[in-house]
Amino acid sequence: MTDSSNTVLSRIQRLVELQNARTTALEETLQKEKSFIQEIKQYALTQPFNPDCLYIAGQIFEQEHDSLNALTNYHKAALLNHQPSKQQYQLLETELLKTIPQLRDQKQYSQAMEYCAVLLELNSQHTHATYFAGTIHIQQQNIEQAIACFEKLPNHSSAQAQLAKLRAIYL
Repeated sequence: MTDSSNTVLSRIQRLVELQNARTTALEETLQKEKSFIQEIKQYALTQPFNPDCLYIAGQIFEQEHDSLNALTNYHKAALLNHQPSKQQYQLLETELLKTIPQLRDQKQYSQAMEYCAVLLELNSQHTHATYFAGTIHIQQQNIEQAIACFEKLPNHSSAQAQLAKLRAIYL
């Protein structure tokens, strides 16, 4: 090799070393940041009557794609007069509504019902949550509870169809 080839090669090796050092430093920084965020979340969760802490915990759960815990913490913060944005509620509600039928179809009934319960706690007349709860009750052979859910939805055509089927079979 010529001297100029050796110089280029040594420069490339140095650039690779620098890049590796930067990558390592970045990974360490990201790890510290994740650890710090977890510490903040843990602290926030120890403050159940501090709406700011509950709101921050909701934001962290939302970033972690944990819609149930995010919505729960936002709701608790709202009850203590710290209002999350309507858009945050809607995004999380949409996420839960997408997840409930998936959980039901995977036979993860208790988690699906927990999601329904959260939505119904936020809005006792939540049409979709009531309907999904009814369909989960059918899967679990809880016919009386399914009928009770569908009876709450007189203007919901799918609920009324399910109700008619159940009455025809079981009553």
